[in-house]
Amino acid sequence: MHRLLLCITLAVTATGAKATCPDNPTWSVAPFLQPGDQRIDYWWLIETLGQSRVTYPGGREEYLAGGLYRFTAGDQSWDAPRYRFYRDGARCIDYPQGARVDYYVLNGGRLVLINADGTRSIGLISH
Repeated sequence: MHRLLLCITLAVTATGAKATCPDNPTWSVAPFLQPGDQRIDYWWLIETLGQSRVTYPGGREEYLAGGLYRFTAGDQSWDAPRYRFYRDGARCIDYPQGARVDYYVLNGGRLVLINADGTRSIGLISH
């Protein structure tokens, strides 16, 4: 029995099973917060970003019906079958190649996306 479980575990690992959005964010935005940043929550994300577009200097993300997500930059786009919002302002995109977690804050009335290396991007929301 142990050998069977080991074989199944190795087979799953060998096939490169992709990570999905975790139950909780995988990192903390706290070290990257700046003066004036206002934390937002799950309900703000749902009400404001659900079925919306956010445009950044480098591209546009879309929160589509049915929980689908798309990011477009120039003539390229990347689709994900699922996105997930968290209670502390985090958002996870469940890309086929692996999950990505970022945080949103408001600063000076502007939406700011903060990624895992601390890069900040100001986004403009449209519906």
